[in-house]
Amino acid sequence: MLFERYADDYARYRPCYPHKVLLSLRQRFDLHEGKVTLDLACGTGILGRQIYNLTKSRVFGVDPSRVLLKHCFSIKAVCGTAEAIPFKTGSFDVVLIGQALHWFDLGFALKEIKRVTKPAGGLAVLWYRRKRPLSGHQLKFEKLVFKFNPSYKPDFMDYDWLTIIAKEGGFSDIIYNETDCVLKYSVDDYLKLQRSKSYIGDALSLGDLKHFMREGKTVLENEYPDGVVKERMTFRYVWATRVS
Repeated sequence: MLFERYADDYARYRPCYPHKVLLSLRQRFDLHEGKVTLDLACGTGILGRQIYNLTKSRVFGVDPSRVLLKHCFSIKAVCGTAEAIPFKTGSFDVVLIGQALHWFDLGFALKEIKRVTKPAGGLAVLWYRRKRPLSGHQLKFEKLVFKFNPSYKPDFMDYDWLTIIAKEGGFSDIIYNETDCVLKYSVDDYLKLQRSKSYIGDALSLGDLKHFMREGKTVLENEYPDGVVKERMTFRYVWATRVS
């Protein structure tokens, strides 16, 4: 299953969501101790854990990978899929999806999401990518990915989820937001982050991955002689209300 080969890297180096984004979600959905939240396709529980720490709402997680779920803590996580969510109808005030909606069979998943969400409950879809236009090490890494994985298709990071969710139906008051930030990594940590991605760590042979990591390290050392990699990111999020 995807992401399991480098699950430790996934758990440790995948980005957390900016505090500004989390505060917006707390305010929009009035998240507090009395609310129940689902982190759908939670992976290692990054988003759900942040929401729990901020709001103290009851947070549950669902993910198909038992390997990734072993890294979850602070939230109760169970094995399952977005197309067959293992919870009762009307279980959640809010369903959160972080960096995962592109993996779903969307028609089935949105019906399931609506089923487990309480009337007038919320849906929030969050994702991120390197800030455009690419430059410096980010542009060089994009070219490096294409060199070793010619079938790489990054267009999934630019899907218009607002329009797609509206077209599928079941949700209203759909609003798009975004915020930029700069993340910092050591050279080694940044390379391990790249290794955790499906189109790198899962897609490349061990030999090609070794070469990718070596060439990537050279790029970073040339760009950042002080050893601190600065990653310009755009975090995007769409929230919506379940139609009763």
